[in-house]
Amino acid sequence: MSLPLSLYEFNKRKNSTKQPTGTAIAVPYVDLKESTSLNSPTFLLSGSVPFNANYCKYEGTYYWIDDITIDANNLWNIQCSIDPLATYANEIKSTRAYIEYSNVGNSRLTDDRLSRLMNAHETTNTGIISSRILDPNSGSVVIYTVGDDGSTGCFLASQGLASQLLNKVYAWWSDFENDHTWTDVIETLKNLGLLIIGGDAAANLKSARYVPFVPTSGELVKIHLGLYDTEIKLPSVDINARNIETCTITVPHAPNTYQRNSQFSEYTLYIPAIGNISISADILADETSVNIEFSVACCTGDMACRVYTGSGKTIGTYGASLGYDIPIGSSGIGLKSIVTSVAAVGAGAVSGGMGAAAAKSATAGSIAGKAAAGGIKAAFGAAVHGVQYTATTVGGLGSSAALGLDLVPKLTLSYWDASDSKSNIEPIIGYATSKVDTIGNYTFVKTGQASVSGIARGVILDMINDYLSGGVYIE
Repeated sequence: MSLPLSLYEFNKRKNSTKQPTGTAIAVPYVDLKESTSLNSPTFLLSGSVPFNANYCKYEGTYYWIDDITIDANNLWNIQCSIDPLATYANEIKSTRAYIEYSNVGNSRLTDDRLSRLMNAHETTNTGIISSRILDPNSGSVVIYTVGDDGSTGCFLASQGLASQLLNKVYAWWSDFENDHTWTDVIETLKNLGLLIIGGDAAANLKSARYVPFVPTSGELVKIHLGLYDTEIKLPSVDINARNIETCTITVPHAPNTYQRNSQFSEYTLYIPAIGNISISADILADETSVNIEFSVACCTGDMACRVYTGSGKTIGTYGASLGYDIPIGSSGIGLKSIVTSVAAVGAGAVSGGMGAAAAKSATAGSIAGKAAAGGIKAAFGAAVHGVQYTATTVGGLGSSAALGLDLVPKLTLSYWDASDSKSNIEPIIGYATSKVDTIGNYTFVKTGQASVSGIARGVILDMINDYLSGGVYIE
């Protein structure tokens, strides 16, 4: 059987649908070698053959020329293999498939074929919070008292006024002990009853808390501790008062768009008194700012934060305690607990006497030791003095220990360079695309489980599908 054959000197990639254009070297008639395959035929040709021919077309099918040999009868053997991509280019281009990678990828998708280099680049942007939220240099003491004449509630005191108030507690005890006798248990119990009825000044000093800012305060109120008039005036603090403000930080971004996802970027937000929190780069990829909304309770120093993006997406809510307790009054050594100790010591000392051995075993600074040395009055006085002493002791910092680190909110970006640039990758393996589309809309595609439909032998369709799974140039 003799049919025309078109020979070409053709430059194309193996994984391309490109078909030859221009003038072919026409061979009017060729024969097919006996028992040859149409998928990998051998054409027989007598006469001269262009040695640079590498491609041919026969009966509408395109072939690669794999080899050219000549036998003893001056007969040329042109050994070929089918080019399924060029032959079925139209069927391939019209097929819809899942496009994994293409020349028109989505730069926001991660590309697991790329690795990130070891050393990170870092850039940090900062925000500002006012002294209303946090300023340890202008800290205050907020005192909670219970008293008559409208002085029950929270009050603002400088550290100096707080010390004066504590001195008033000790002065109250001095006045009380000088006005009463303490010679026996009966007299002592009467005095204790008067304390309970008349108001224990120390017990009505409920708490004192240091806060590292100046709370918003109101009118001056004369402080009463129970019925006791301290003669000290302090500004009131609304128990529900909050200092509220928002800090805005500009989001730093990696220089290349494809680096703005979690494959190549990481964000850390530092919030004073709370610490570092991680934010996914995928959340901030298109954001211009991160906002921190602070709400601080004036009476306690408890802080709540809401972190959200400029577009309004909430990242998280966090809390911390900016203040710490100063152990005074009922928050330290309350006189009610002292009353029990004094009564027990006094009863034992008066009714049975305190023996030399017991007195010797009691420490000189203890309530029992004071009772052994000077009687019930001395024991009670030592106990109240203990309140005064304890009031000067600084309590535990708790989470406010973080205040000593950094008072500036910071958003830090760490980003890594890719093992190669996108511009180098695109012409070789394409960009990540991950969408279903028509193959003909692209110049390069790598598909996932594509299945081309066409009037072709099964082995040819398998070859096409395998090519598409590895990546094909649509030309």
